[in-house]
Amino acid sequence: ISFNKTAENLVRFFYNRGIQVGDNFDTYLMPENKEDFRRIFGQALSGNVSIEEIEIFFPNSARLWLNIEFYPVYDYHQQIIGISINAADITQRKKAELHLAAQNRELRNIAWLHSHEIRRIVANVIGLISLIDSTDLSVENLEVLQHLDNSARELDEAIHKIVKTVNELEYLGFA
Repeated sequence: ISFNKTAENLVRFFYNRGIQVGDNFDTYLMPENKEDFRRIFGQALSGNVSIEEIEIFFPNSARLWLNIEFYPVYDYHQQIIGISINAADITQRKKAELHLAAQNRELRNIAWLHSHEIRRIVANVIGLISLIDSTDLSVENLEVLQHLDNSARELDEAIHKIVKTVNELEYLGFA
């Protein structure tokens, strides 16, 4: 292993020890990270550039999301002589994405509630209105019944619009 000053400082901070040229990088990996690291490292050793976002665990209980880029390093004869690893801390962005995903799940639950539970109640009201025998109603009560029917149908249309909007957002990948 060879490294720059930033890598040396990070190892000292997260592992509370120094890093030495020639160290086995595997000793700096937590068990939770070894499988991902070995897979990505192997891809780079095969000549493929790998760029991934992964959550990294450290011995001091710190957890970071990193955008890690693995690049094969070639000599003049096009032989791979090493792997260059570049990492950027994306923890804040990832937390925001995870928070947004949780909010979207909650909004989908609310939309489902609107579209199923409230829709069922509105359908019951519309059905009950249609069962009312209007032959014995006064003109005034007929008007009230008509307004009730119109309002229930408007509410039903509003619920359908909510459901349609949520379905469109899910189709577009926003929800």
